[in-house]
Amino acid sequence: MGREVIIRIHTPEGTIETHTVKTDAAHPALAGKTVHIKAHSNVNYELIEKAGGYAPENIVVKRVGKDLYIAFEGSDIDDPDVIIDAYYNESEESIVGEAENGLYYEYVPESAELAETLSDLKNGIAAGQALGGEGSSSAMPEDGGISTLTWVGALLGVGAVAGLAGGGGSSNPDTPGPSGEDNTVSREDFEKAYDGAVKEGDAGGNTLLGSNNADRLYGHEGDDILTGLGGDDLLDGGEGDDTLDGGAGADLLIGGSGADTVSGGDGDDIIFYDLLDTVDGGAGFDSLYLEGGGITLDLADNDFKIRDIEHIDITGSGDNKLIVRYEDIIELGNENDTLFVTGNSRDTVHLYGEEVFTGSVTVDGVNYDTYDLGGTADPDIWVQQGMTVI
Repeated sequence: MGREVIIRIHTPEGTIETHTVKTDAAHPALAGKTVHIKAHSNVNYELIEKAGGYAPENIVVKRVGKDLYIAFEGSDIDDPDVIIDAYYNESEESIVGEAENGLYYEYVPESAELAETLSDLKNGIAAGQALGGEGSSSAMPEDGGISTLTWVGALLGVGAVAGLAGGGGSSNPDTPGPSGEDNTVSREDFEKAYDGAVKEGDAGGNTLLGSNNADRLYGHEGDDILTGLGGDDLLDGGEGDDTLDGGAGADLLIGGSGADTVSGGDGDDIIFYDLLDTVDGGAGFDSLYLEGGGITLDLADNDFKIRDIEHIDITGSGDNKLIVRYEDIIELGNENDTLFVTGNSRDTVHLYGEEVFTGSVTVDGVNYDTYDLGGTADPDIWVQQGMTVI
């Protein structure tokens, strides 16, 4: 069944336009009558269900050139209910709505993929969206926006706000945290989740090629080349200076001893790391886990040996330390210029620069303190509570 949706365009000074959209399913006579709206800078587009007075729980969006297509429930995104013309020629725009708790939220990806945020959509890509991020009491706060859409906002959007809006939502797979009596993290915590076909090398240098399904590739000794291709793969180089390429899928990549070169490829990858390795997480939300104890990882000494990483866990097996500056976060080269850091009470995060505490937030059951290192007034590093921050 279709619906009528009201779209209000808000600036910091007030509402400047109101449009009413009657979806085809609700009004068959209006089939093909897409509503066109001219884009503006520094505005929020508020969506309101006429029947209930609150925002639609879910929408689908698609970027077509510089335009943004929007389809409501029961409509085809290729025959959209709304087109915001030249949306991608403007700046400081958000699509927002009021949940049943009375707060306003941005629409964020149901998949929690950064590439599917409104600002990062590539031409021709469609994505489901749901209310999420940090709530506000106003559809257009005085600072001009509800929140800066970040990975944490996407996660919260799916997990925390769907219930407030009265609807369901998807969630991300849980990331294993510290385990065992000594509160450590090891590769064994993750390996049990991978059950693909096994290929093993010998004592020499091996070249092992996976398939488009899940695989487990073990190089053992020697300088090995392991390529996962598709599927959620486990690649373990073992001893030697190995080259690992996960390809597509959510892969577990373990270089082992030696100076290894590790590429995550597409997907949300988990990479176990020592200081000799060179790592590129690739596309997706990629996590780097330190192995061992008594380690200091100074990202200023990175020299581009760690790239495209969104999350660093320094728990390992002992007291570890991460040193990070705002410039280091930028040089990591991830899509959102932000970094999550996890660990335990024995671990230390040294924030260089004039850090500003910006708040606390919970994501997938993990409590974080957030800091602004770059002077942007937005958080760019999330540090798990309980760690020592200096």
